[in-house]
Amino acid sequence: FRPPLLDSQLARAATLLLSFIFMNTAVSLLSVPHTALATELTDDSNERTELFGYRLLLGNLGLLAGAILPGWALSRATAGEFTPREAYGIASTAVGAIVLSTALISFRATRGRDVTAPDPSPLGLRSMLTSARSVLADRTFRPLLLAYVVAQLGVAVNGTFALYYYEYRLELSSEQVSVVLGLFVTAWSLSIPAWVLGSRRLGKRWLAFGGISLLGLVTAVIYLVAPPRALLLPLTIAVVGGALAGSIVLLEALVADVVDVDRLLRRGQREGLYFGVWKMAAKIARGLAVAGSGVLLGVIGFEPNVPQTPEVRERLAWLFGPGVGAFFIAGAFIFLSSPLTDAKQARVQRALAKRRKLAERSHS
Repeated sequence: FRPPLLDSQLARAATLLLSFIFMNTAVSLLSVPHTALATELTDDSNERTELFGYRLLLGNLGLLAGAILPGWALSRATAGEFTPREAYGIASTAVGAIVLSTALISFRATRGRDVTAPDPSPLGLRSMLTSARSVLADRTFRPLLLAYVVAQLGVAVNGTFALYYYEYRLELSSEQVSVVLGLFVTAWSLSIPAWVLGSRRLGKRWLAFGGISLLGLVTAVIYLVAPPRALLLPLTIAVVGGALAGSIVLLEALVADVVDVDRLLRRGQREGLYFGVWKMAAKIARGLAVAGSGVLLGVIGFEPNVPQTPEVRERLAWLFGPGVGAFFIAGAFIFLSSPLTDAKQARVQRALAKRRKLAERSHS
């Protein structure tokens, strides 16, 4: 956020690329074990769902902080208190301090809770690839992973086209777009406890399917028919879409359920491996979607920073609405093909609980 002053455009691009690669590597080093830790903090499936829900909720608060701090700093720069370059430096330092402090709090609060003995086998590229292949071959995990990848493609396309859609199709100002996106994140965050509570009563499988498929239908229909220069419908979409997006929290909780099956069959803890593959697949999907979205913008005739023709605006609506919605709907139906039902997961939990009791008796 405060790179060196370089005259060469190639040097600037290289600096940005290397910084972005380094940052995303650091994010993965933190997020993969942090996500996998939930499976070791508790063996209860419902409690794990709550942990994933709290994690996503607090992550959204971090998302808001990351969006608000640069805006605040730039507003102070506009007032003449410091330069825009200094503003980005101040904002990035504050974000870094939040990341570091919350990571340390999480580390101290959970220290000693990951009680599983580490795998003594040597770590090398061959063993990593072998382990990854075994996870990808897991027929319980594969439909869930594929559904998540397809949904992430929709999320990435949505994020790429969002500003173009709001500016050129709906003709909203940047302030109005900020209100819409802020309301979406707020509705998304507030809906998470409801999805967690609903999963206790209705189970995760059908609730996740209903939430994701409804999100796809709403996206496909409403974004296509929303009229320009009207703020009421985009605000409504933000509330409804945000509330339905909360169902995504159930997918990560279901990965932990898959880990239970693997633990029962293999008698080992491999949650880090499962969530590592999960995160890697999501990043690859998002990268491909962003690259493909750039190509699609050219295909539909989009020209940046100029007024768009009515035909281009209509094509934007079709891509942002039915185009994105189709990914969510397809992901929901792929997810439904998973053989791990709520009833089977309950049986797995009972078998693991019985095994733990036998182990405790043998130790005593």
